[in-house]
Amino acid sequence: MVTEPEDIASVHPVPPMSPPPPSVVEPVSVTDDTSVHLSLFPTTAFWTGTGTSNGDTLTVPVKGWAHVAKRTSFRRNLILGIGKRLLSPIRSDTSSESDKSFDQRAGAFLDAPLAEQQCLRVVLSAKAVSERDDLELVDLDALAGFDCFPDVNSSGLYDATISIPRDAFEKMELAQRNTLFVVAYKQKGPQAGVYSVTTCTVVGDSKGYSIISDLDDTIKNSDVHLGALPALNNAFFVPTAQPIPGMSDLYQLFLNNTNTSFHYVSASPFQLVDPINKFLIDNSFPAGGVILRDVWKQSSRRGYKDQVVKELFDHYPNRSFILIGDAGEKDAEIYASVYHKYTDRVAKILIRDVAEGKNAEQIKFVHNALKDVPAEIWGMFTDPGSLTALTLALGKEQ
Repeated sequence: MVTEPEDIASVHPVPPMSPPPPSVVEPVSVTDDTSVHLSLFPTTAFWTGTGTSNGDTLTVPVKGWAHVAKRTSFRRNLILGIGKRLLSPIRSDTSSESDKSFDQRAGAFLDAPLAEQQCLRVVLSAKAVSERDDLELVDLDALAGFDCFPDVNSSGLYDATISIPRDAFEKMELAQRNTLFVVAYKQKGPQAGVYSVTTCTVVGDSKGYSIISDLDDTIKNSDVHLGALPALNNAFFVPTAQPIPGMSDLYQLFLNNTNTSFHYVSASPFQLVDPINKFLIDNSFPAGGVILRDVWKQSSRRGYKDQVVKELFDHYPNRSFILIGDAGEKDAEIYASVYHKYTDRVAKILIRDVAEGKNAEQIKFVHNALKDVPAEIWGMFTDPGSLTALTLALGKEQ
């Protein structure tokens, strides 16, 4: 049996690099020597209300991370310096860009949760908003047809919802099809006006397909299947994440040929949300929800994915699901379990062969995991282009 490569979140051989538990990084208030950062998770909205086929309320999930970093911190610089030195043997890139990547990504684990409560406001906008826009608070107020005021938990995370009646939503003139823009900003106190922008994809309540996609080694070259050290090198030292060739094109085909929504689910820690968002945008992957793990509260990788999948199936009761993962981890085993629980709603299980046919043990593991799933439901692939016909066939079935 294939031994599952440990995921990035659980592999930290060097103590200084381990994400400190919440009791170590206590929430802090904003001062002149700190910098507030608001990171947002792209989400997907769902309809609720008077029946599964014609909900009367659009529920928009709002998920974010409010964190604070000291602008100059001897302790922070010391920990990053020691960590970088101890991990130097695994580095494949010793450039200044690699140093910068490490400081940003590893430094995020040292950020403290925002201590202030009731200081954040999240608003929805039908018109396009960008973080490049020079927004003033008055502009943000003008966007606020629907809003919420979330509190953050001990990790700095917040998870809330904004409800929009169907008649109000249908009157909105969306700048982008099926897209709402989400703006989170600090509305009061020190550094008021700091803001972040993301998107929420509005998933129709009619029938269609939803893709649940793994990230690491499925669409993003993460080297998790090679073991702990290559994965750490890739996560922290590689300046520009590399996509798996052809996967973005495949997902765009699914988007264009079928009524498809996307949910990117990873066991990576939520502290990596900003580089993951950048990767998806830079490589033209379709917009969709990004779901990452709080490793201190969701220690079980299997339990975390089971919970996420159940919520997605419950939120979109009319949709069929395509589950996409890779052979380097236990995606096949997890997806087989999902199939047996939701047999009538799993349209396809697609497993990427990360070793390109060179690892017989991985192939055997996948076949064993999916042996009780009908052959027409699942398949392995090396070249994403080989699935073009599938996107056309699924489109014709709708």
